[in-house]
Amino acid sequence: MPRITIRFALIALLLAAIVPTATGIGVSAYLNSRATVELLWRDLADEMIEDARQKALRYVESAGAQLRLSRLLTEKGLIDPADREGLLDYLHRCLLAHPNVTWCSYGGADGAYLAAYREPGGSIRLTDREREGGRTRYRDYRIKPDGSYALIVDRLGDFDPRTRPWWPVAEESDEPSWSEPFLFASRRQPGVVLVERQDDAEGNMIGVWLMEYELSAIARYLRDIRESAIPLGGPQSHADIYIVSGQGQVIGHPLAQTVRDRKGGPELIPAEEHEDEKLANAYLHTKESPGGGRHFEVMADGERYLAVSAPFSETGTPDWTVLIAVPAQALLGRIYENNRVAAWIAALAALLSVLMGIFIAERTMGRALRGIAKDLDQIGRLDFSAEGAVQMQCKRAGLEIIAGQRTRELAGADVVARPLDKLAVRGKVEGIVVYELIALREFATADQLLMEALGEEAMSAYLARDFVGAEAACRKLLKLRPGDVSASELLARTETLNASGVAENWDGIMVLTDK
Repeated sequence: MPRITIRFALIALLLAAIVPTATGIGVSAYLNSRATVELLWRDLADEMIEDARQKALRYVESAGAQLRLSRLLTEKGLIDPADREGLLDYLHRCLLAHPNVTWCSYGGADGAYLAAYREPGGSIRLTDREREGGRTRYRDYRIKPDGSYALIVDRLGDFDPRTRPWWPVAEESDEPSWSEPFLFASRRQPGVVLVERQDDAEGNMIGVWLMEYELSAIARYLRDIRESAIPLGGPQSHADIYIVSGQGQVIGHPLAQTVRDRKGGPELIPAEEHEDEKLANAYLHTKESPGGGRHFEVMADGERYLAVSAPFSETGTPDWTVLIAVPAQALLGRIYENNRVAAWIAALAALLSVLMGIFIAERTMGRALRGIAKDLDQIGRLDFSAEGAVQMQCKRAGLEIIAGQRTRELAGADVVARPLDKLAVRGKVEGIVVYELIALREFATADQLLMEALGEEAMSAYLARDFVGAEAACRKLLKLRPGDVSASELLARTETLNASGVAENWDGIMVLTDK
């Protein structure tokens, strides 16, 4: 069996004590740090989603007030939908008052449709579409510098407001209501519409007021939110903001990716089928966990994103959802890097602790342990390669256990022990005093304490060449413990030495020659 050294055992004990402790502290610190980071992210995410939601609400909130005003003015007789020129002028002014709106419109129960709308370049056009013989007469006007209208389009078409997706939405509600996204008829651009029905005095619907938003305008607005945060360098500068309708259609995308081409023409993209993996995965998570946490993580293009979702409006109208996705590395990368540095520092500190512990132990406890080991080694090799000599000595003395001088010193006053002899094995110069371990001092009897005192007296006198004193102490020991082998041998040796004398270099060591 391989021999385990004191040094190895000491290092193993230090590692067993320090490494688990340092590891536990490091892991605990990391977990606490991660939990703190998660809490900070949640607070930050709540602020971000609320900021985006409020900005998006402000983008559309004035539309509802405008529709209610239009309805009220009509009920008071201040607006007459039958006055086409006056109605076009009113719609033009509404559009000027709402720069975020693409179309300000009115659709009549008679099939007429009048609107003011913004062209992609920013100029405003007016349109008046009237039913004629089962078809629709399109008349578009450009506004001249003096405020008058110049006719630029006059043609027949098939537009009928009563067949558009927003008409039944208005029919079913007495309050401003949002439609699902759809393709606008004129420019085939996707958009959403806020509608308000107009009733006559008998409560019959005679028309619909509309505030129409093309999704490209919403996309520009969402993109502007992010770009405005870039100079500040905050989390919003890395955030992608999306708006999804209650039926899962993409209403707002920062890159205006809301429509895809199909054989039958353009169609709106469902969020869960979107090529933007962040959006698709975030929406799927929200859809599959409607009652789950609003803070979650998604993977997209091999990168981890932190995401948060919230209803577009606290009232649930419209029933849209706002989603935000932020690259985890961009938001928390510095914190994760600090955690890694802290982990390396903790590991280095643990290593230094181990080395320092070994150094201190070597300089203090290690010396004591080596002393004990040396004594035990000497006793055992009296030699542990000469095990028989030890057994013979124990049998001759009639003892169960002996200890070396260093062990006796370390045990101190708590142990009652008497010196037996000073021994050395053949071939060794140095000798050690061997002790009989008698009892723990707190449990020792008076005879045991006397035996210890007489043993010390006999050995001290013997080594000091006071053979008369050693002989007297040995006789007292034999009287206290008749037949004691060690006392008998020491008595015989003192009598012989007292009679014959000793050499000048005599040191009192008894050399064991048997193995």
